[in-house]
Amino acid sequence: MALLEALLFLVLLIVLSGVFSGTEAALLSVSKIRARALVQEKRWGAKALLDLKDNQSRAIITVLIGNNLVNIAASVLATIIATQVYQSLGIDAATGLGVATGIMTLVVLVFGEVLPKTIATAHSTSFALAMAKPLRFLQKLLWPVVWFLEKFSRWMLSLLGSTQSSPLVTEEDIKSMLQAGVEEHVLEKNEQNLMLAALDFNDTPVWEVMVPRARMVTLPRSMTVAAALRSAPKSRYSRFPIYGVSRDDIVGVVHIKDLIRAHAEDGGKRHVDAIMRRPLFVSREQRVSGLFKDFQKRRMHLAIVVDEFGGVEGLVTLEDLFEELVGDIADENELNPDIWVRVDKNTIVAHGDTEVDTVNDYFKVKIPKSAENLTISGLLHQKLKRIPVVGDAVHSGPVNFRVEEASHNQVTKVRVWVEPIEPVKPGVRSVVKTNALIG
Repeated sequence: MALLEALLFLVLLIVLSGVFSGTEAALLSVSKIRARALVQEKRWGAKALLDLKDNQSRAIITVLIGNNLVNIAASVLATIIATQVYQSLGIDAATGLGVATGIMTLVVLVFGEVLPKTIATAHSTSFALAMAKPLRFLQKLLWPVVWFLEKFSRWMLSLLGSTQSSPLVTEEDIKSMLQAGVEEHVLEKNEQNLMLAALDFNDTPVWEVMVPRARMVTLPRSMTVAAALRSAPKSRYSRFPIYGVSRDDIVGVVHIKDLIRAHAEDGGKRHVDAIMRRPLFVSREQRVSGLFKDFQKRRMHLAIVVDEFGGVEGLVTLEDLFEELVGDIADENELNPDIWVRVDKNTIVAHGDTEVDTVNDYFKVKIPKSAENLTISGLLHQKLKRIPVVGDAVHSGPVNFRVEEASHNQVTKVRVWVEPIEPVKPGVRSVVKTNALIG
């Protein structure tokens, strides 16, 4: 082979090495979701790309076979060329081979690996589309070798205890992409919050969104329709659970429209149990996504939440589920228990029913949340192991709570604060102050 022809062939092999390296980088950079979108856009090569992504390990094996073949061929050819050149120049063969190996390593590293992978990553979609069909053809051409290496690699993975591949996209990946979208100003913050709420919707149990039993407005089954209508305006609700022997004995649900209709028919002389509807009972551990489907299927808007013993824990409405997605939906007549007053940047005064999440958001802290401490009152009960009274004080992490008002075993006013962090002056010993708080 003439020297010029050999050099041209060597350049071709290095270019092919770069093509294979770039194809590998582009293939790994384009997600399967993106490949599906390209198919819908009817881009050239998109179907071939999606086929490769359906079995990415097989495609990568094909690329590696091709890349190694051309790299080996390039190394052999470079050795032959170097031997001929150095013999003609009268240079020692060992020295010539050493120099040739160093030059060839640098050339392959720069032009066969780094540069093509950088370019392919920057233009991953167009590069992957351009190479998808040729790579799929090569995969079919090398099918016996590819099949053997794929089976062998899976067997080796099974020996190492890795039999299942990880998911293509995890929930954490999606959350990270949403955060990146906000940082890049592709998404608004409220759009991110809505999408994050949708992701958590399937994992949220009913007890996290329910109205607790103590705040339920119920009517006895023996109450007349007329009396119920007189009581209804005192609350902000349109649906009322009906109880029998006790408030744990929920026997039905009545809508205010039914009360108005019944009152128009006979002046409200009937008892409410004559017009009540059958209640829907759900477990406290049921997920809100499942309850949402139940509401749709049964065309209902209210469910009674029960514990493992059948006792009533609270109720949940369709509006509560919507609020889990979009945030609080304030009614024009609704007195919001989560209203709090800012005293200063380190102190607020809040109702006992204020959610712990509100405290976390304001003070930028992470007070642990459970079924027992969804609200400040719940947190006080959990810490004190008894009914809170005026003057009781507890703390959770850096946040302090002190009961300032309580009525009928219910906490109505709590002072919440964090101690300001003062910088320590040089040369002055810092003193740690302790408060008589229950932690």
